Amino acid sequence: MRLWIGILTFIFPLFLFAIDSKNRVEELFIWKISDEMKLSVPEEKAFSDLVRALNQKRHDANENLQNVLKKMVEAKNLKEKQKLLSEHKRYLKNYNEVSIEEVERVERLFGSERATQYFILKNDLTNRLKSLLAAPDRNSAPAESKLEPPKLIEEK
Repeated sequence: MRLWIGILTFIFPLFLFAIDSKNRVEELFIWKISDEMKLSVPEEKAFSDLVRALNQKRHDANENLQNVLKKMVEAKNLKEKQKLLSEHKRYLKNYNEVSIEEVERVERLFGSERATQYFILKNDLTNRLKSLLAAPDRNSAPAESKLEPPKLIEEK
């Protein structure tokens, strides 16, 4: 019993940290886009609701995909594998439809010109985040900004 309590007291804060980190990234994204696009208060409210709803849909679709993949690992016969492939295809379509829905709803919210600005900003922020996460040592400076070794100056 004590072991379970110890394990739960260790795992639960990690779970909350993961949820909190996801929410922080989402909030930073909303803030940065709102700031860059200079959204009004009503626009920012509608935009933040939209982002949260789309992220929830993406999360649910991804969770469904992961569950089907787990079932695929355990599948024994051909009929079951075919059924799981059909499910996988359906969930992939659902996941991709979220991106289409995002384009349509963002265009409705901001209009075509500002929607293109949004997708350019989103792409830029996504690429920056990916490059930060892909860096081998997050505490060091990026390779391009490292200083070259000092040059020796000989006095004559």
